[in-house]
Amino acid sequence: SRVQMESGISGFVSNEYLSDIVPEGAQNIGESLGVFTVTYYCACELCCGWWSGGPTASGAYPVADWTVAADPEVLPLGTHIYINGHEYCVEDTGSGVDGKHIDIYVNNHSVAVNNGVGSVEVFASK
Repeated sequence: SRVQMESGISGFVSNEYLSDIVPEGAQNIGESLGVFTVTYYCACELCCGWWSGGPTASGAYPVADWTVAADPEVLPLGTHIYINGHEYCVEDTGSGVDGKHIDIYVNNHSVAVNNGVGSVEVFASK
């Protein structure tokens, strides 16, 4: 198939790249909850204070790329959300997490610091 980009450049693409296959998990993505500030934390003392190494507010121990902290008035504990197609579970809260703010748990402090602060669209789980 011939395609033309907005810049005016045109070319060909193979039909095998055009597919109706839904990526795994995508069928569970619900409505947009809006744009949230996103930060990252780990279990170290710098990130968690005297709670470091302990369970989350839900009682579960945090798991990288699964556990997030959120304001329970916005996203209650146990809520499943999607960010960039990846599923997370709200298992924690935090004194610095207020309103539309998500804090994603990662394995170490350097990853938390290097990921910095950003903005992402958050989706509900169906």
